[in-house]
Formats: sequence, structure tokens, C-alpha cells
Amino acid sequence: MATGRRLVFVALGDSLTSGFQPYDPSRPLEYGIPYTDFLDNLIITELSKRGTEDMDVYVVNLGMNGDTTRGMLGRFNRQ
Repeated sequence: MATGRRLVFVALGDSLTSGFQPYDPSRPLEYGIPYTDFLDNLIITELSKRGTEDMDVYVVNLGMNGDTTRGMLGRFNRQ
């Protein structure tokens, strides 16, 4: 049950953030999984360990393929 406590993470980045990952045969199940999915699972697991799993957690993926630092800075204030 949500308590009204909210934790929001925003991932701003390039193709690695948006979900593109080079294929690694040693980890085929992780291919193409966005970083934010990994981050979301990690945060929920850690909050659960601390007894704070009742917190609403949101991870927003603003990754854009081919983005650069200049591009991210330009998008930062718009998004």
C-alpha cells in the first residue's frame, strides 16, 4: 500500500541508458534491457532490505540514442 512517500529517479543519458547494449553471449538474458529496468529492480530490492518497500518508486528513462553531453544539457531544462 502506498503511503504517499515518493522517490523519483531520472536517468538522462545516451544509448546505454535508453537500452542499447552490445550482445554478450555470457549474459544473453540481459541483452537490450534498459539501464532503468536494472536500476528500478535494484532500488526496490534495497528499499525492501531496509523495510521501506511501501515507498512509491519511479524511474524515468530519458536516455536517447546518440546523445552527447551537450545534447543532454540542452534537454535538461526542457524535460
